[in-house]
Amino acid sequence: MAPIGGSKGIEDAARAYGIDRLSRPRKGDSTEAPGGAGESPSDAVSLSDQAKSLASARKAVHEAPEVRQEKVEAIRQAIADGTYQVSARELARKLIDAGVV
Repeated sequence: MAPIGGSKGIEDAARAYGIDRLSRPRKGDSTEAPGGAGESPSDAVSLSDQAKSLASARKAVHEAPEVRQEKVEAIRQAIADGTYQVSARELARKLIDAGVV
C-alpha cells in the first residue's frame, strides 16, 4: 500500500475512485450559484420515507433514558422480598444465544 503524501497521493486516490479532477475553491472565487443572488442551486436532496422513519427512530432512541428506573426498582424490590425468580432454562438460552457458553 503506497503512502499518501502531498498532492500526488490525493490525485492517485481520486483516480482510483474515478474522479478525473479535484476542484477546490480558490481565493476570490464566488460561492454563489450561477445566475446571481436570489437563485437557488439546482442540486436538491430528498429523503425516502424509510430514511425519515430511520431518522425518527434514531432520535427516539437517543432521547430515551438509558435505564428504565421503574423496572430496576421492581426487580430490586423483588430481590429484597425474596420473590425474584429466574428461569434456569431462559437464563441458559440467553447465555447460549449471546455466545457466552
